Amino acid sequence: MVHLNQYSKILGVFILLISVTNASIFSHYSKNKRYNFSIEYSDRNDAIPIFNKNGNWGDAYTPKEHTNIALINHRADIGMLWDTLYIGYAFRYDIFIKTDKSTLDILNLVNSREDLPLNHQYNIDLEAYGFSSDNLIISKEFDIISSKSKELKIYGGFSIIRASKMENGKLKANANIVSKKEYNFDGLLDYYYTHNSIYDLDVEEATGYGYSLNFGLFYRYNRHSILFLAEDFASNIYWNNLPYSQVNITSNRKEYDSNGYVKYKPSISGYELYRDYTQKLKTNLKLEYKYQYNSYIDLGVGGQYFSEILFPYLSVSYQENSNIGYKLGYDIRFKQVLLELDIYDFKASISTNSIYDPSAINLNLSYSF
Repeated sequence: MVHLNQYSKILGVFILLISVTNASIFSHYSKNKRYNFSIEYSDRNDAIPIFNKNGNWGDAYTPKEHTNIALINHRADIGMLWDTLYIGYAFRYDIFIKTDKSTLDILNLVNSREDLPLNHQYNIDLEAYGFSSDNLIISKEFDIISSKSKELKIYGGFSIIRASKMENGKLKANANIVSKKEYNFDGLLDYYYTHNSIYDLDVEEATGYGYSLNFGLFYRYNRHSILFLAEDFASNIYWNNLPYSQVNITSNRKEYDSNGYVKYKPSISGYELYRDYTQKLKTNLKLEYKYQYNSYIDLGVGGQYFSEILFPYLSVSYQENSNIGYKLGYDIRFKQVLLELDIYDFKASISTNSIYDPSAINLNLSYSF
């Protein structure tokens, strides 16, 4: 059964799951240690408090006027380095959500049980992309130039992917307000999945196999350096017998709770099939410029580009000695402040846009030995 409260739950489920990682793909080589372990938790969105996604958002609800997004990355890596060859395992759990302010506005009203504005129409537009996978990683770093004034390094790597979960689809609907506690809706769902989060449907399990390609380039000239990364480019996951729904959702059956709010048992009509499907991974690009202000301080500016969206950031790094360093950063889109500590073989960072009710938070831990 689907109604707007469930849409809110669906959005929360999607958001709880691309993600754009702040970790460099050169990080396996950063200290020439033989073994590497790292974990990352990243949960960022434009509008909704992450610890109260399915509740009353209140003053913490701050949507952008047009496109609103959510990016999630849960990842764990463990691996071994032989000289400049790295072999490792990674678990990835990535989701990207794109929606608009109209969708979030009606969800906010329904969640908070506020009076609905009469004779108003809300457009519901939701796009979801994501997967969960086990990955075997093989990568190598090439030192092309290495001198006191110049450095050039090139990184190449690929991953063999076994994916167990995925969601890839779009939901478009209209919600027309007919009273302060009631609305009619009609929508179209085009949706590939391993678990149907939109409406109740038991499906068979599916497994996908594929690959991911990564490339990196680092160049330094005296005090100036540039880092370019391309992750998941020309990369695919191939699914056999994957559940697929192309259905219309309409609110032609209604019930009411004790407070007079409408409860829906909508009709589902259309196609529910199993298909072979190629899931194209979204490429994540990063470009960063750093200037070595003195022997202790680096100033950085850069940006990530993912799914036609730019994520600019600023950073200041302080290297106390060869074993201890600190970083302060700022993510401009999500207004996150980053604090990072790098001490001997251990690195930890946290970034958030609010102490009490954040809509974006990143946690990273790594250990090399």
